[in-house]
Amino acid sequence: MAAHDWPGNVRELQNRIRRALGTTIDRVITPADLGLDEISPGREDRQVTTLKAAREEAEKQAVRRALASTGSNISQAAKLLDISRPTLHDLLKKHRITIAKH
Repeated sequence: MAAHDWPGNVRELQNRIRRALGTTIDRVITPADLGLDEISPGREDRQVTTLKAAREEAEKQAVRRALASTGSNISQAAKLLDISRPTLHDLLKKHRITIAKH
């Protein structure tokens, strides 16, 4: 955990821990439960051109992860992200993220 750069800051860490607590079967939370196994080695060497670009990317990834962990449930994803449903809808539009309708 300490080696990860946490681009979403404390909120990202909180969200990942909440998700892990809700999905883990064991009593121990693993790096995989926190989604840290998805991060490729050397990621910290990748340079971002601007702080704005880094924030945009972190925001987009946080939204995608929240949707993935909630089965694309807007209300649950918004709660996980600690934002309102209208704000989540705005972020979906902003980042051009579509949700498959069942």
